[in-house]
Amino acid sequence: MAKRVVFISEELLRKDPGLYSNQIGRLNGGIWRGMEDERLLLLLEQGHSVPLLYFSTGEYSEAILDLNPTEIQEVIQRRLGESERILSQTLSWIYRDEREALRFILDATLESEQEWRQWCTYLDEKLRRIARVTGWNRYRGIELSTLLESTIEREYLVVAELKDCQNQAKADGLEVLQAFYEEAIEHFESTAQAGANLMSALDDSSGIGLPVFADPERGFWITPTDARLENGLEALVIPFIRWEEGILARISIRQASHMKHEGKTVKVTFVSGSAFGEAMSTLTGAQFRREVKGRLDDSRLLTARMLSHVLDVEIEQALLRISVATEAQRMGKEELASALLDKIPDFVAILRATQAAYYTASSSSVPDLAGEVPDLLALERRTLSDLRFFNKLLRLDRWEEVAAFLGDLVLLKEEDIAQIRHLSGLK
Repeated sequence: MAKRVVFISEELLRKDPGLYSNQIGRLNGGIWRGMEDERLLLLLEQGHSVPLLYFSTGEYSEAILDLNPTEIQEVIQRRLGESERILSQTLSWIYRDEREALRFILDATLESEQEWRQWCTYLDEKLRRIARVTGWNRYRGIELSTLLESTIEREYLVVAELKDCQNQAKADGLEVLQAFYEEAIEHFESTAQAGANLMSALDDSSGIGLPVFADPERGFWITPTDARLENGLEALVIPFIRWEEGILARISIRQASHMKHEGKTVKVTFVSGSAFGEAMSTLTGAQFRREVKGRLDDSRLLTARMLSHVLDVEIEQALLRISVATEAQRMGKEELASALLDKIPDFVAILRATQAAYYTASSSSVPDLAGEVPDLLALERRTLSDLRFFNKLLRLDRWEEVAAFLGDLVLLKEEDIAQIRHLSGLK
């Protein structure tokens, strides 16, 4: 079964007409098609240029959803021009799967405290492994005080996300979630304050003023539009798209609140500002508008969508803490590293509580462990296959350092799978 989507040039097709098999579409200069890893690696080993367009056929299917043939060709042409950049995104692709695996495990332990006790240590270990992916070569050369300050600022950002989500839950009549929000907000405010106290452990620290102001961004639909609104956004260099009687823009929560006070109707389209920006840059105009309409039509689940986003932000914060602790250890600041890592079990508990709140907000039934484990193992095996493929691919492309790092991750992933089988009682 084809796994990747690649571009085959006319020149290569003339040399090997058999490459026309699994053809998906044609562009001037060649075709794009699905291809197994083994076949792709063989072509590359033979010295042929075979640009990678999509990491999987599933990713390709999502990218062309609802597009006509002309629009699909435009998307492929753009991806062809970005193929080198796509290869550099391998760690982001791996992280996406790892984050999904975390969610599987959180799902599987929600209903049983006994299962939670069995799995929480593994979750702690898995977070540390994922931090190796997200933090690889990312923080070298940055002052430790700067990294710690960034950690504190990000924790106040989580607080701001939680408070906004709490307000939405109140508007949706979800009073049952208020205890969760209060506990989560208290947790992140206390860890932020504890982080500020740790700053004094650094010789080169100048301290940080608390509380830190944080104002998360979201994608909003603002209506009605007028010249004053559009001129104001242009003055702030905020891009926007006119849609129906209003505009679509990425603005902060505080800016949205100010517009509401001015009489505008402001509705959330994307709970993540970065997801809004990515959609604007990667989707066609028609795809983007369809996506926005679907989200507005599904506004009754806004609290659940916000909680899903909060969970992602909390995961990223836990990973940042681990990465900063790793840098502190590397620099001989063991006391600081221990203080940062000591909070990770508390983070894991908050992740579980956030996932439980999501199911409450979405009125969905919680999956059971027996049903989740097969899907989790399938995901982990797919990630292992991806790691092995990218390891070989990057070696061929002479990205030796990244390839060696992925080789280490292959071994860790094999350990992951063995631990999951052991914890779930599989032989």
